[in-house]
Amino acid sequence: MVNATKQQQEEMALRDREQANGLERRQPGQHDTTGPDNGGSAEHSVPAIAISGPFLTDKTPSATAPIDAASGIPPKPQIASPVNQNERQWRRAIMRQQRARIVKEEVVREVITIWDLESGITAQRPGTFEKVARLLEIDGISSREDCDKEAITAYMVEYTLEQVLRSYNYCDFTWTSINGKGRLEMRPIPEQNSCELPKWLQIPFLVPLDVQQLEIIPEKGYVGPYARRSGSPTYLILRRILMPRDPAPIPVSRFDLNSTRSKVLIGSGDKLFLPYLLDGSILIQDAEKYAGTLGVVMKASSTTKTHHVVLTAGHVIDDMNDRMFIISPCNGAILKLEVPKSYQRCNGRPARRTKAGEPCTYEDECGFLKIDDKELEQFHYAIPNWSCHYFNPTRFRADHALDPLIHPRWVYIRAKILEKGQRGEKLVVYKHGAATGDTQGYLVKIRSCPPTGWFGLDNEKQQEWLKYKDDEVCLGIVQWMDADTPFTGAGDSGSLVYAQEDKKLIPLGIHLGAPESMQGHSVFLSIDTFCYEAEREGWELTFALPLRVAV
Repeated sequence: MVNATKQQQEEMALRDREQANGLERRQPGQHDTTGPDNGGSAEHSVPAIAISGPFLTDKTPSATAPIDAASGIPPKPQIASPVNQNERQWRRAIMRQQRARIVKEEVVREVITIWDLESGITAQRPGTFEKVARLLEIDGISSREDCDKEAITAYMVEYTLEQVLRSYNYCDFTWTSINGKGRLEMRPIPEQNSCELPKWLQIPFLVPLDVQQLEIIPEKGYVGPYARRSGSPTYLILRRILMPRDPAPIPVSRFDLNSTRSKVLIGSGDKLFLPYLLDGSILIQDAEKYAGTLGVVMKASSTTKTHHVVLTAGHVIDDMNDRMFIISPCNGAILKLEVPKSYQRCNGRPARRTKAGEPCTYEDECGFLKIDDKELEQFHYAIPNWSCHYFNPTRFRADHALDPLIHPRWVYIRAKILEKGQRGEKLVVYKHGAATGDTQGYLVKIRSCPPTGWFGLDNEKQQEWLKYKDDEVCLGIVQWMDADTPFTGAGDSGSLVYAQEDKKLIPLGIHLGAPESMQGHSVFLSIDTFCYEAEREGWELTFALPLRVAV
């Protein structure tokens, strides 16, 4: 610039260097996230290869973005705004674009001869990723991290294989590990006869099972007058909720979720109360009538402000309620938690999803409660040991540890389960619930799609839902240590389930309930599902940084 001052030239040079490194300078006071200033309204009814949610911008690849003729991939923007959000949206666009393509069965057949289905992503043979990416025509994808491209390849191997299996009338795919080797359980589509698999699909990795109705019974606490679960017989719910077991908590001696928590702060595992229980001292005298558990506090950033929200199971929030309450352990004060308007429930479903006419899936179980900014200091909201991507062998910038969605996670969690299985071990997970306190279990299965029939989602609707499902949306199934020490009980719905290694906490999901057909197991919904759902409200969810304390 001819008229630029020396200071302006230096600033422009600095900005160019930062952009070359994949960073973007933020102006003072600018938030760390982008989103619409539209009150959080966003619809999901978009083409399969387009990005749904409120963050679609002119820099985000979509169905209408120009396509590179050689690779068939939209050109990737060079600058992220911010880096985290752009990388996340880029991956989602690529995944949805690939799902919209039809991959021939002979291509899938060749892919699974190259890809070791029984091994994790970190144990594939040299050259595997490049060969498979070429076959699936995703080798033109560029990514900020090589591990992200590898994860996309791994997801597409599984997705294309499942699509072939659906053509043989199989569904309800569940990944698990047997003696350190990966397995994919699958069941026939209800009321349809499964076809005999060709010889190339008769492999140990695929485990056909009988039809099973996986009805997940929510482990809610107190049942209020408006409590209801869409699509579930009331007597099943009441039998489980009104006759809760009261197991003794397992003594746990380790660095856990509450190791850095002051006794005067509200935090994970505390009881959530319904508003119609609040009539003065009765709440304190009858404190066992709680609805569920506070899972975890996360930072919700938008273009207009940053606030903090509590994550809990959606069914903990009763129909027609716009608030819940919690008791401060410091002084017994009753604090209000606001239910965002879009997530107030009617007939057991969030208002926003009902209004949009979206199918009933386990995304309905995302429950959010807003914390009043003036009361934030009474919450244990900043935990110093979060590490969302601890199982990924790639090492990232420190702030990436606080964002569950900046990199794919679950392919690496699977790899850790397989690695432990080869040593005769299991991946231990923990939770701190309002009912059973600190307990431990084993993460043994991961479902990438909801059970057929759950929430009334039949196979046809499920296939349509899979077209726009995000890659990290899943259910985790936890095996109890033994029958006498349940992982969860009535009142634990909403608890945070997490892993712990080397004093690092790896958040996994929010506990929902227990499958009636799988005694001795509990189910959680991935944290990633909550993060994707929050985007549609105009929020970017991350874990909060701890405050720096002068010593």
